[in-house]
Amino acid sequence: MHQDLRQGLAVDRSGQYDRPKMREYVWGTVGKVTGPIDSFVSPRARRLVSSARRVPSGYYAWAAIGISLAVLLVNAMDFATVRQQWGEDYRFFMAIADRWRTGASVYLPHQLAGPYAELSGRDMIYPPVALLLFVPLSYLPAPLWWIIPLGTIAAVIVWFRPEAWTWPLLALALWYPRDESMIIWGNTGMWVAALVALGLVWGWPAALVLLKPSLAPFMLAGCRNPRALALGVVVVAVVSLTMLPLWIDFVTAVQNAGATWPSVFYSLPDIPLLLMPLLAWAARSRYERYQPLAAAEGFDRGRPELSMA
Repeated sequence: MHQDLRQGLAVDRSGQYDRPKMREYVWGTVGKVTGPIDSFVSPRARRLVSSARRVPSGYYAWAAIGISLAVLLVNAMDFATVRQQWGEDYRFFMAIADRWRTGASVYLPHQLAGPYAELSGRDMIYPPVALLLFVPLSYLPAPLWWIIPLGTIAAVIVWFRPEAWTWPLLALALWYPRDESMIIWGNTGMWVAALVALGLVWGWPAALVLLKPSLAPFMLAGCRNPRALALGVVVVAVVSLTMLPLWIDFVTAVQNAGATWPSVFYSLPDIPLLLMPLLAWAARSRYERYQPLAAAEGFDRGRPELSMA
C-alpha cells in the first residue's frame, strides 16, 4: 500500500483504490465543505452566509411560517379583489387555445392587417411555441394550471433541501407583489419558474423557457446537463419548423405593433419567482455535489447525506 500524492487517496500496488480509505477520504472532504453557494460568491458574501448558518434553524423555520401566514392573511383580507382578478391571464390563454383548435389564427386580424397599438389581455404576444403549453392544458381541469407549476417549484425546492437561512427568503418571494399577481392571474411566469426548476434537475425542460422570450437567459439553468439541454433546444426548434406559418404571423404582429410591442425588459418583474428554485439549488445540501464522486467509485449509499441526486 502506498499513497497517491496527486489525489491524496490510498491505492494499492495494482493501482486500485482502497475502498475503506477512499470512503474515508470522500466523507472527510465532505465534512470540510460549507456548501455549493460558497464556490461562486464573493468572500464578503461567504462571510455573511457563514454567519447566517450559525443561527439555529428553528428561527428560520418560524420566520418562514410567519411570512407565509402573513401572505395568506393579506390576501384573505382582500378576498373580493383576489376573487375578481383570479385567472384573468388563464382565461386569455385558453381563448388563444380555442382559436387554434377551431382553425382560426392565434394572432388577431388587426395584428396582421397593419399598424396597431398592442393591448395586454387582447393581443397575442407569445411566440407559437407557447401553444405547446396552452393547447394541452386547455383539455385539463382549470385548477391544474396552478397546481402543476406551483407544485413542481415546491417539489424541486424540497428536493434540493436548501439550507435553513434561505427559508425566509423563499417565503418572502411569495410576498413580492408581482409574484402574488402572477399566481392570482395565472400568468405564464409560474410555468417559466417551474421549467427553470425542472431544468436544474434534468436540463431539457429549460429549453421551453423560450415560450417567454424575454426570460430566455434563464434557459441556462439547464446547463447543469448540457446534452439534455441541447436536445431540448433541438426538439423545440424542430417543432417550431412545423409552425412556420404561425412564426410568419408572429413576426408580422411584432412589426405592425412597432414601439408598442413589449420591450425585452417587460418580464423583469417576473424574475424573483424564477430565482426561488435557483436559490434553492445554490444553497442546496452541502453533500449533493460529492455524491457523483462516490457513485463513480461504486460505493454504497449508506450515509444519507450522500444519497441525493
